[in-house]
Amino acid sequence: MLVIMVLGIASGLPLSLSASTLSAMLMDSGIDITKIAIFGLASAPYAFKYLWSPLIDNLNLPILSKFLGCRRSWMLLTQILLFFTIIFVGFYAAKAPNLLILSVGIFCIAFLSATQDIIIDAYRIEISTDKEQGAGAAAVTFGYRIGMLISSAGSILIAEYLNWAIAYSFVALFLIPGALAALLYGEPSLSRTSQKDFSNFIAWLNYSFICPFVGFIKQKNWFVIICLVLLYKLSDAYIGMLTTPFLMDIGFSKIEIASIIKLYGFFTIIIGMFIGGYLISQYQNMKFILTLGLVLQCISNLAFVVQSQYGYDTSILVAVISTENFCSGLSNAALVAYISTTVKKEFTATHYAILSSLAVVSRTIISSSAGFIVSILGWINFFYFSAILSLPAFICLYYLYYRKNQIGGLL
Repeated sequence: MLVIMVLGIASGLPLSLSASTLSAMLMDSGIDITKIAIFGLASAPYAFKYLWSPLIDNLNLPILSKFLGCRRSWMLLTQILLFFTIIFVGFYAAKAPNLLILSVGIFCIAFLSATQDIIIDAYRIEISTDKEQGAGAAAVTFGYRIGMLISSAGSILIAEYLNWAIAYSFVALFLIPGALAALLYGEPSLSRTSQKDFSNFIAWLNYSFICPFVGFIKQKNWFVIICLVLLYKLSDAYIGMLTTPFLMDIGFSKIEIASIIKLYGFFTIIIGMFIGGYLISQYQNMKFILTLGLVLQCISNLAFVVQSQYGYDTSILVAVISTENFCSGLSNAALVAYISTTVKKEFTATHYAILSSLAVVSRTIISSSAGFIVSILGWINFFYFSAILSLPAFICLYYLYYRKNQIGGLL
């Protein structure tokens, strides 16, 4: 569990560097808010990692795999490349950067980070017994949040007192414990598909890339499942992309943002996740927890209307962040539980990559329009609009669980 938690830290580190922390750095550089939101598109690899997950799952790297095994060799290579890319972006962004080159650097961070997520998810599942899967999921999630805390609050605090180049380099250093933990623990004992014998390349290609996708669409209401996972966190994603620029815009300093949103907010989101997990284990009612998560997301978005009306007020901010992070944590637990119970065990890694990729499409691609919406509507109307974005997910839930002659209801 300790190894899994440390790997979870490595997994959570890069996300903020291409999202909220990146937004703060670009805001500091005087870049227009509409352009900041467009940078969300550079994180698109998180949404499409299922496209190359079968390749990582079923292909050995030359030389490295012979000594380290399939999982550890991919992990080591990915983390080395990620380490140097993060450092490059930090130093380059501090020097009046060309936005095209900077976006390529952010894209590379996102691509390598998404690849690392695929490997860590597979490694976690394979080194854990069936009874340890629940604890492993909790450990990697907890580590993931610590990683996000380091790359958000940690980097913002360092940037306030030093600069962004040092802040990004500081974050990159925390990739090292994860790599060492995997190297010391060893390769999973499960045999890899890449070590099996196939009659020809076409047979390998069919097993690696075709079978997982065919197996997924054989599920009842598979299209509605995709829509639900795609849209479930949409309203939350719109808020998350521009929370830091909004607070900076109404007068909060980077220190206040780091201490209230990132440090204090870390604990409130963990509380929300644990309560969500408790409700799931206690009642075993996915319909209830998914609906509750959506309702709470709407409430949390509307809380920012209060902050917008009060402006600079730290006591109001504490209340708003408490509400927003608690609701986000609970809805995250609901979505992770739903995805975990939907995947087929025969293709766990690829199915998990498919659905988790869809879960971040709203965070990366769709939410990139948030800056334009703000420029048109203003902050208060933007928060109302973001709350309404939960409606499509409610429709999906109704189709799966609530209509009288339901065809769905996998759970």
